[in-house]
Amino acid sequence: MATKMFDKMRDRNVVSWTTMINGYLQFGHVDKAERLFYEMPIRDVAASNSMIHGYCCNGRVEDALRLFEETPCRNVISWTSMISGLDSNGRHDESLFLFKKMVGSGVQVHGNVIKIGFCFDEFICASLIMFSFDGEWFQW
Repeated sequence: MATKMFDKMRDRNVVSWTTMINGYLQFGHVDKAERLFYEMPIRDVAASNSMIHGYCCNGRVEDALRLFEETPCRNVISWTSMISGLDSNGRHDESLFLFKKMVGSGVQVHGNVIKIGFCFDEFICASLIMFSFDGEWFQW
């Protein structure tokens, strides 16, 4: 039903495109979401974040990493989605390395992690705890 409505829309905007992408991803239709994402005339960071998260949730970590690297204006959600995705897919060392890279890039970590609710994500919490206890990683 949503697909039919979307197909009939004359004036689609970033919100309508991203909503459709999120819908496909929620039901595991990654290929449909991916096709729609690359058909978007204008992609913003929210659409990219949705795809990064969706790729990771569906085990397509390499696709998520590729898109993450291609995303020009990453925000804290981009970083934490990728970090959480790596960690939840068993790639803990890469997750911690990316966390270190995020901190080094100047992205505010602790306040933003709490503000956007990632403090309730068990993978982010585990990564932060491991990060804070590992002396080599903690000393940048």
